[in-house]
Amino acid sequence: MRFTVEFSPEWFVLVDGNRGGFGVDDIDFARSILGLVGYRTTLFGMPASLEAGYRALRLDSSRRIIDTDVTLSGSFLGLTGYW
Repeated sequence: MRFTVEFSPEWFVLVDGNRGGFGVDDIDFARSILGLVGYRTTLFGMPASLEAGYRALRLDSSRRIIDTDVTLSGSFLGLTGYW
């Protein structure tokens, strides 16, 4: 699921979440959520956006020998170019 809220032609907020796994490739469960604030601009004549946000990823895996339950999370800065 993903949705974007436009505050102006330049500023936006994006939230993205998903889940999966379901036993494929020994991944029992995987889920992720991401939230960011972005600013649309141009760089060198190319449309671009600068983003800052936070992401969390959770994996539950059961391989033959090792069971793994891990959560990775943190903030990020991004630059996206569109052409």
